[in-house]
Amino acid sequence: KEMIKKNGLTQQSKIILISTSILIVTGAFLIWILQYEQWKFLPPGKQVLNALFLSITSRTAGFSITEIGGITVPAAMVLIVLMYIGAAPNSAAGGIKITTSVILLQSFRAFAKGRNRVEIGWNTIPMITVRKAFIVFIVSIMLIFVATFVISLTDSFSFFDVFLEV
Repeated sequence: KEMIKKNGLTQQSKIILISTSILIVTGAFLIWILQYEQWKFLPPGKQVLNALFLSITSRTAGFSITEIGGITVPAAMVLIVLMYIGAAPNSAAGGIKITTSVILLQSFRAFAKGRNRVEIGWNTIPMITVRKAFIVFIVSIMLIFVATFVISLTDSFSFFDVFLEV
C-alpha cells in the first residue's frame, strides 16, 4: 500500500530527507566536537570536512579520509550508531535503514505513552510494519552479537575494534 502524498512527497520521502539531514548534521557535529583535540592543529575548514565526510560515508560507502584507528572511542561510538542506522531503503548502504529506525523510535515513543498505534505525520503505520521493524532490530542485534563473538574467538583484536568492524 502506497503512503498518502501531501505537498508532492510521500511520507517515506519526507522521513528519508528529514532523517538524512538530521543524521548528517548531528553526526558531523558530534564527531567534530569529539575529535576536536586530535584535529585542533588542522584548519577549521578541514575539521568540518573531515567530520562531514565521516558522518556521511559511515552510513553509506565506508570510505574515510582520516585514520579510523586514530579517532576517539566516543567518536567511534557515533560512527557505530550511524553505520547501524545506514541509509535509505533501496540504497546499496548497509544498516537497518532510516525508515526502520524512525519506525522503531516512533513505536517506542507511542508505546511509552500508552498508545496502541504508531503515527508518523499524517499516516498511521500498520502494525505489520511495526512488527517487521522490531524483527529487523532483534535479528540485527543477534547477528552483530554472533559475528562479534566469532571474530573475537578467532582474532586477537580488542573487543571495541572487532565491534566497530562488525
